[in-house]
Amino acid sequence: MHNITKFKVSELGFTLVEMLVAMVIAVVVGTGIMSLYVNSSKTYETQTLVAETQQNSRAGLAAMTWDIRMAGYDPSRDSSDAGVIQATATMIRFKMDLNDDGDTTDTDEDIAYAINGSGNLGRNSQPVSENTTALGFAYAYADTNGELTTYITTSGNEEILWAIPDPGGGGTWVQLEVNAEGTVSDADNNGTIALVDTTTNVDFEDIRLVKSWLLSEAKRQDRAPATNQTYIVGNQIVTRNDSVKRRLLTTTVSCRNMGI
Repeated sequence: MHNITKFKVSELGFTLVEMLVAMVIAVVVGTGIMSLYVNSSKTYETQTLVAETQQNSRAGLAAMTWDIRMAGYDPSRDSSDAGVIQATATMIRFKMDLNDDGDTTDTDEDIAYAINGSGNLGRNSQPVSENTTALGFAYAYADTNGELTTYITTSGNEEILWAIPDPGGGGTWVQLEVNAEGTVSDADNNGTIALVDTTTNVDFEDIRLVKSWLLSEAKRQDRAPATNQTYIVGNQIVTRNDSVKRRLLTTTVSCRNMGI
């Protein structure tokens, strides 16, 4: 008689408890990965919107700066109307004799910058910067001695006087409200930029410096929560409560061909 050895075959696999533990671990890890992906995606989208807006603003401001610097260019001194011919808080127009033919009637010799009907920064009829929220200008002008007009701040410093023609049509120019350091601002926190009458009638030919503010916004809203955003753009206070990314750039341009 042969001895028959019986082998017990073990039943391989996971128990229900092990399956549940594995599922919980998978859910936790998956949730972490998904959360990381979503946050990274939001960050990437935000940075992309910021970069696009910044690039758009810089392109518009660079074009405007170059042109304003050339205002009044007239090498032959034959063009009597070369120079700034219109200047307000939100637009500027000027002429220059680029081809030295004694007039300013040729292409690109009569330039105006303002926000056009499509919401873009317009150079005459051509857009140079998209999605412009606001545009502002202020001007520094020469006094009777040919020197820049200045004033003394409350902190005792001598600063350039930044002004615009009276928006109310009074004829004189008005100084934009500034803080103790001479920076245009809502110094008294009343929600507006106060305009102080200089009692001076300024000829456009006396303009020497132009300060420009350009506020641009992204093409679409960000996925971040809405926030209150306040910007000072010349004599304007622009307030928004949304998640649109915006960039405010400002520069001061010397009109080197004015007053020559």
